[in-house]
Amino acid sequence: MPAQAGPAALNAVLALILQKPVRGCTTGKSYQTLLRWRSKKLKQPNATKGHVFAPLDMMLRGDEFVRDWILQERMFVSPKTWPSSILPAFRYSLVPTPRELGSIHFRRHLPTNHKDVIDGYAATMAYCYGLDMDKLSKHLDVALDIFHERMRYFITYMAYERPSFLVWATATDFDRSPLPASWYNLVGGEREARPRLQDSPFVFRPQDLAPWTDSSKILGHLIFNTRKKPRLLTHRRDTHLIEGYDGP
Repeated sequence: MPAQAGPAALNAVLALILQKPVRGCTTGKSYQTLLRWRSKKLKQPNATKGHVFAPLDMMLRGDEFVRDWILQERMFVSPKTWPSSILPAFRYSLVPTPRELGSIHFRRHLPTNHKDVIDGYAATMAYCYGLDMDKLSKHLDVALDIFHERMRYFITYMAYERPSFLVWATATDFDRSPLPASWYNLVGGEREARPRLQDSPFVFRPQDLAPWTDSSKILGHLIFNTRKKPRLLTHRRDTHLIEGYDGP
């Protein structure tokens, strides 16, 4: 996404879905402020209405594009599928759904000085959270193909440079999939590592799980020979995001 991503309200919404609190406002208050604008007849994300954050509320009053998104059924409703051009970015045919990927807190796994990754992250999360990418491209005067290109860049980066992403994508149920102690010893020992892996591979530092993803034997076993669990059972994720429209 361009360095000047758009007006203040759009920047605030992007900050929210990137799990980055707006200055002076928690993510919880941000959700509550967005919900203030929604009709009771619309599906509500998994949040309780409460006090609004006045500065964000004022931003929304002046931004028709963001208000239009808030008033649509697809606010915080992810598409069921990815654009076909995005699929080759995933490795080993491990393709999480937009809801699965969009709900994960990736921020601590991203390089803060890598603009292409951050831009791709913003574009990917905008897609996962139900922003109409055609309308967004017109609103920001950015070609839709460029958004898709940046989404591919982000997903490729995560799939190839962040071992935790690849281990998570295998959907392994570590509680029901015994692994050799020697494998666990590569990542801190079974007693410590297994509960953390079951909780979320993303609690590990970015390169902690590299001994596993660098081993074709271990990675192949995780992909093909382990019991699986829904990726949505990952802890520390955004539970406001739901799955709905066919998309893209």
